[in-house]
Amino acid sequence: MLPYDPHVIELVADTVPDTVYEAPIWISIAATAVGAIEGSLLALDEPDADIVGMAVLAACLGFGGGIVRDLLCGELPPAAFRDPAYLVTVIVCTVGVWLAHHLIRRLGSLLYVLDALVLGLFGVVGAQQALLVGLPTVSAILLGAIVSVSGGILADLLSQRRPAIMQAGPPYATASLIGVIWYVLAVRELELDANVAAAVAVGIVLGLRVVADRLGVTTPRADAVSGDQLTRWRSALSDRVVIRRERRADGDEQRS
Repeated sequence: MLPYDPHVIELVADTVPDTVYEAPIWISIAATAVGAIEGSLLALDEPDADIVGMAVLAACLGFGGGIVRDLLCGELPPAAFRDPAYLVTVIVCTVGVWLAHHLIRRLGSLLYVLDALVLGLFGVVGAQQALLVGLPTVSAILLGAIVSVSGGILADLLSQRRPAIMQAGPPYATASLIGVIWYVLAVRELELDANVAAAVAVGIVLGLRVVADRLGVTTPRADAVSGDQLTRWRSALSDRVVIRRERRADGDEQRS
């Protein structure tokens, strides 16, 4: 296997038109806005959170994923620090939620929908950057999946909550992974328009999350398969192997 050479990666990225892989800036701004709103709403559930704490959680979910993306792709300083639009978006969304949280809280499932949108949007943002720097397909998918959940993990840790990715429940990282796989394959292999591919990817993640919640589908627990079940499976497999050997032996005797 050839060693990793950043100069080769830059050469590959330069030979491919940016318009093939690049999603418009509004997707990154939309991801930041949705994440900031979700972070602000999460802060309202904290007993002693103030406006500063609300802004911190809004920033974690607003551009935490983007910072992780830029760090992994070697884009320094991160776009959140180079473009003031990201910071302005977080501030506006935080103040908006702070002023209108009484009205927003009446929308019962809004937080769940926002969480799904954050997963989908940041998955697209991460995969987009990976494609732009010329990473392989598998690496682009992995980076998109990591970016999609990184902001939520950071916000959960600051709020002293167990990250959703670490516990059984409705598909979280799995839904994001499926959306990222679609986006990368659609853009790189099918050569679809980045706008269309991104919209469909976000729709896939949102649909999977909503449908799983309505149907009560959850990811399997790590201890779902007990030792007794493994023993029964091994025993059944051994019985099948013995039966097949006996049938083969009978068939050989009949031929002879």
